[in-house]
Amino acid sequence: MKFSPAPLEAALSAPAEWWQIVAALGPLAVLAGAVLAAFIGWRTLRQSRGGRPGAEAKNAG
Repeated sequence: MKFSPAPLEAALSAPAEWWQIVAALGPLAVLAGAVLAAFIGWRTLRQSRGGRPGAEAKNAG
């Protein structure tokens, strides 16, 4: 089965509208949000464990 390159040429010849570009970046925004949430969670766990050296001395009062 042969595919015609005509639909691809038609899609690439027209400039993309701004909302199409924004929609194409949607998965990247989801990935960035997941990375940010993971970083915040990791920092929260590290803080609750006292992950920094000397953290106990500062909280001792």
